[in-house]
Amino acid sequence: MAGAGIKEIKTRINSVNSTKQVTKAMELVASSKMRKAKDRALAARPYFGTMYDTVRDIATNTRGVRNVFLKQREVKNKCYIVVAGDRGLAGGYNSNIMKLVLSHMGDKKEKGMPILQPEYEGKKEIALCKKLKDNKYQDEIMNIFRYVVKNAKKLDFITYDEMLELASLGAKVLHNRSVEMAKKYNVELVVRSSLNQTEGTVVGEGTGMEKLLVTGVAADKNTARISVIGVEDKPGTAFSVFDTLAANNINVDIILQSVGREGTKDISFTVASDDLEHALEVLDKNKERLTIKDITYNKDVAKLSVVGAGMMSNPGVASRMFEALYNSRVNINMISTSEIRITVLVAEKDIDKAMNAVHDEFIMEE
Repeated sequence: MAGAGIKEIKTRINSVNSTKQVTKAMELVASSKMRKAKDRALAARPYFGTMYDTVRDIATNTRGVRNVFLKQREVKNKCYIVVAGDRGLAGGYNSNIMKLVLSHMGDKKEKGMPILQPEYEGKKEIALCKKLKDNKYQDEIMNIFRYVVKNAKKLDFITYDEMLELASLGAKVLHNRSVEMAKKYNVELVVRSSLNQTEGTVVGEGTGMEKLLVTGVAADKNTARISVIGVEDKPGTAFSVFDTLAANNINVDIILQSVGREGTKDISFTVASDDLEHALEVLDKNKERLTIKDITYNKDVAKLSVVGAGMMSNPGVASRMFEALYNSRVNINMISTSEIRITVLVAEKDIDKAMNAVHDEFIMEE
């Protein structure tokens, strides 16, 4: 019995040491990002000061202007704008900031009203408007997320590889770097809500466990499609195009190449919407060298992905996914696959409909 206790203690020590390695690495990454954010904030101070002085000067020296926004009036309603985090491993930030808002409201019976989309440039904004109504505001504050899929289910377990795929494909639950570190040191992650006591989802190795056919569905609207038309159909052309983009720090995702015709071919690929303008500029600058006759793009697209380790041993997943999209009258523009992932490019206006169709096809049956 004593030997078993010592073994358990040693296992616990090893686990704690592994966790310390992960948190130390993440602390270094966070410190680096914090320094960069601080430098950007300091660099913006002169601009803010100039703008503040300019607006103050205009307001002070302007007379006789009648405008509803310049009219002084009694304040009847107040609005709190709360910026919460949309990624994991932020400690109790979301929970604490909500508690701070509630305490600041005091004993007034206010009503929480989400007035913006929950995702905007990587953050969640919730407006809590002071309206003297019934005391149900706390429940409404907690119910701040607009789910695209209304009947989404919580997972009890997901593998590192599946979580990595989902994190990189638009599922903003955990940052993919945090999952990479956990996998490297074999440290299980438990993702839980900071707003309630519900059991969370374990992220781990999953060796020997029965694998779900499809674990999750993810969508990413931060996507744009670029097509280079009429490039030379010879060895090295694709390398030249993508090497040029890589040299300018532009990441490429889905790639589709047409069949050659009369010595030329077309290559289409996707980039992040944030990189679209830069990518077009780089391609146009190297148009002659890369033998590009024309460049087209479409920014009104989105990626839809299904992820599941069970795909490796079960054929027909792609067929079922495409059938579900066909039944919902969603057209597929591009396709990309890996061992545990299928990604398609669809029109952005169809992404919510497509996500629900694919979710109902795979997840609801399990």
